[in-house]
Amino acid sequence: MITRLLAAGIVLTLLSGSGCTVGCDGSSTPTPVVDEVLALPASGPPQLVPQSLGGEYRALPESTASARGVALRLHNVPTQSNLVIYLDGTALPTGSTSGALPPGSRGVFSTSSAGSGTQATILLPLAIGATRARMTIAASNGTSGGRASVVVDTVSGGMATRPEPSDVYFCTRPDTFFLWQRIASGCLHPDRVDPSLARRYQDAFNLFTKLETVLLNEKESPTPTVKMPTTVAEMMSMKQTASDARKAKRNGSVRVAARARAKARIAERA
Repeated sequence: MITRLLAAGIVLTLLSGSGCTVGCDGSSTPTPVVDEVLALPASGPPQLVPQSLGGEYRALPESTASARGVALRLHNVPTQSNLVIYLDGTALPTGSTSGALPPGSRGVFSTSSAGSGTQATILLPLAIGATRARMTIAASNGTSGGRASVVVDTVSGGMATRPEPSDVYFCTRPDTFFLWQRIASGCLHPDRVDPSLARRYQDAFNLFTKLETVLLNEKESPTPTVKMPTTVAEMMSMKQTASDARKAKRNGSVRVAARARAKARIAERA
């Protein structure tokens, strides 16, 4: 199981990028580079969000949450006061990013130093009861500079439209030892996503398949086989055997519980 999880992690790491960067329009102003995308919870420090297989960052707060917005950590920002943040192509005004914005208001952003780079904190209005759509956030040095952009989405939106192996949870049992393999392969299959992402998912599916052959030794963990009946008599016999096994297991559990209750009654009388 651990090797399969490592395989999926390697796949996502190799396929992840750092966002789309638009080149400068011939000017000497550098284009900002997005290093990290962070989610702003209702309280506490920002939380780092990895890039998903579909290319977006699941950093947007859910419509039912009181989280505040998104933060970008950038470099190539010579002057913080010249930084411009765009939300779906519209420039945001600067303002205080502490607290929360009421529904229907316009988002604002602020800048601060973060190590050797710059952090742009983007405060979004609350969307209680509304559907928050995925959006594109871009940053540029001045209005005429090149823009570095990232796509952000909610966790529920990303899981619904761009599923990943990490979105699947299940209970591992000996008879379903290879369930994760089938689920992960299904999540990576290009037929499940938007056609524009099919090539990316196809590459991930091929890479995951190759990693499995390297990390999973079939001799050490052989796929369980089930004897198939060849006649009706054999099929009925196998069904009866399975039924008897279930009854024996169930009756055994009942007897164990009865003995435990009897011991408890004896202890109470003593």
